[in-house]
Amino acid sequence: LGAGGNEFSITESSDDVTLASLISDKDMIFSVNDGGNAAEVFRLDGDVSALKMASGKQIQFADSGENISGDGTNLSINTGNDLIVAATNKVTIDAQGTDAGDGVSITLGTDNDLTGMELKNNSGAQVHKFDALGNAVHSGDLIVNGDFVVQGMTTTLTSSHLVIEDAIVGIGTSGSTAYAPASVGRGFIF
Repeated sequence: LGAGGNEFSITESSDDVTLASLISDKDMIFSVNDGGNAAEVFRLDGDVSALKMASGKQIQFADSGENISGDGTNLSINTGNDLIVAATNKVTIDAQGTDAGDGVSITLGTDNDLTGMELKNNSGAQVHKFDALGNAVHSGDLIVNGDFVVQGMTTTLTSSHLVIEDAIVGIGTSGSTAYAPASVGRGFIF
């Protein structure tokens, strides 16, 4: 098919139908009549062997509320309820860039302790949870390679035994500001 009779073919083999573009590095463009105007929805790019959605167009699943779309800058995945990513090994999010604000940002729906992000082991048991109030619950050992800084009014330890391996424990000291004023109380209460 085509002006020269050799640009496009439709063939059948073993009951499979093949649509093929026969000219090197040329695209197959799929357009529709959208309200009286021709609109490209997607193309099969012959130069890089890729399916390319036109800017702002969507791949929809089940209904228009579940879709994937891109505008050349951002990729959006929208769903009415849960987004489930299943992988045999691991899921990698690589958000490397060149701007100071690059990274991964997760926005939770409601500002309460019931809304959160959970990490579960293969048995389905919760290992770690962050909630929308900033609370974190972790099961198992927590190893901090670096300074452990606690800021707040009260630090509560409810372990059976407290073991301090440091040779010096400072009470009433404050890092670079040295010692607290003499008027500040110090000591242990039993």
